Amino acid sequence: MVKACGEKTGGRYRLGSWQTSAERLSSASLEDGTISLRTPLALLVISLSAIAAVWWWLATPIMLARAPIDPAAKLECVSYAPFRGGQNPLEPGLVIGPEQMAEDLAQLAKVTGCVRTYSVGNGLERIPELAEKA
Repeated sequence: MVKACGEKTGGRYRLGSWQTSAERLSSASLEDGTISLRTPLALLVISLSAIAAVWWWLATPIMLARAPIDPAAKLECVSYAPFRGGQNPLEPGLVIGPEQMAEDLAQLAKVTGCVRTYSVGNGLERIPELAEKA
């Protein structure tokens, strides 16, 4: 689209040079200079705000309903590792005492009738005999 550019003098426009819309836009953006910087900056701020809002929404804690388990019912089976506090299964020569495992198994007997272990090192080879007593 071509429009006349000029000055208004006494209710009339004095015609000057003829410019297309694209030429006027490009000349305005070149003269102003801030149009070319504001748009990407505004888009960056908007996109970063949107990303922050999504991460905030994802991090909001939700309340979960309590599991409908009968308090008298027991769990099918649980996985058991007897390590406490600073005990580490990767520590060479560490052997868990039978007293510690017996305490744990006595507490677990209240909530389950089955215990799974995934190792026989560190004294865990005694679990079957201790579990029968618990």
